[in-house]
Amino acid sequence: MPAAGERDLDDLLEAFQLRDPLISEEFHAMAGPQLRRWAKRKGWSLPKDAIEEVVQEVFLSISNPATVRFDRTRGTATEYLTGRLLNALKTIQTVYGLRRLGSDFAVEAQREFLRVDDLELMSSNVIPFEAINARQLIVKMFAGMDSIVVEACRRVWAEDEPQAAVAEALGIGRFALARRLAMVKALSVQFAACA
Repeated sequence: MPAAGERDLDDLLEAFQLRDPLISEEFHAMAGPQLRRWAKRKGWSLPKDAIEEVVQEVFLSISNPATVRFDRTRGTATEYLTGRLLNALKTIQTVYGLRRLGSDFAVEAQREFLRVDDLELMSSNVIPFEAINARQLIVKMFAGMDSIVVEACRRVWAEDEPQAAVAEALGIGRFALARRLAMVKALSVQFAACA
């Protein structure tokens, strides 16, 4: 059974979405501070002045008739508002250039890939989080594996050599190499899901 504050927020959210003018200010007073706290906690990459934009984006979203309405049978108001907040964060991060809208595969195919060790930071106060995270995942993934597997992965996936040629050069069977590569790929999916 939800707490009294949770029940009140549920009622206020439903009334707000039904456009009850008497409830609007009360809902803003109750939900606004909580949304600001969540936005500060989850939007750490945003500038401080963008936090209020995130909160306003949430209020715009939940007042939009096209937005899926809050439904008590699917969860609490807190869960609903958290989902709306995460969507608003993505929107504002995109506005600030911290998130991409999509991928241009033709452009991405032309990129030159560098080893993480060779990556140079443009500024000492800029940390490429994705690069650090990727490196940590790779170190965890290859922990305890022999050098043949690491070399095979590098040659097959980074240098795009045929598996049969790599297997022959490393002195192992094609099927043994395929099994090892499949094991590494499965590990990478597991580690990426945990990240």
